[in-house]
Amino acid sequence: MSDQWTIASALRLANGCISDARTLAASGSRNAAYLSQQAIEQIIRALATSEAIHIERHDAHQLDKIVRRFPDDHAEKRR
Repeated sequence: MSDQWTIASALRLANGCISDARTLAASGSRNAAYLSQQAIEQIIRALATSEAIHIERHDAHQLDKIVRRFPDDHAEKRR
């Protein structure tokens, strides 16, 4: 699977999650927070892939570990 396809797929998933999270938030559902977190995870996965950072299976949900591996000058790492 190419990196471009992986990035595009992750961003499509993130878009779907955040769209569904908005719908759930409008109805007062607490599940909106879960889908928002899933969207963030997919965005971080796309960013990591764009930086050629391989995510080990055991780190797949450790977002802080993944972000720490971004280059020091990466805009998302400075936040």
